[in-house]
Amino acid sequence: MRRVLIIGNNLLMGASLESLLSQDKYLEVSGIACTNQINLLQEVEQFHPDAVVLTDFCNPVKMIGLVDLLKLKNNLRIVGVSLESNLVVVFDQQPHQITEITDFLKIIYASEFQNARFCM
Repeated sequence: MRRVLIIGNNLLMGASLESLLSQDKYLEVSGIACTNQINLLQEVEQFHPDAVVLTDFCNPVKMIGLVDLLKLKNNLRIVGVSLESNLVVVFDQQPHQITEITDFLKIIYASEFQNARFCM
């Protein structure tokens, strides 16, 4: 089971992603509103996610700080979601276009996708 932590201040976007991703029985999903970097690090330490989804991607200054902070965690997949389009950025410097939830799941599962099964 993979753990996904959704972080952001946009409650509607975060709740929507949490609801969609929770439909996959192989994912454990949790969401938080990021109030500060200390709160973020505490949540990452407690939840031990495999992937972090940042929903405040439209704020580049805040996003850069969060990505730099999260990069300190080894093997943590970081995905930025734009509120303005259907593009997501995986912080391996590759933009990805999504048109359906399985496209988003492919990004979260990364190289394991070939073996992943989705129950939706």
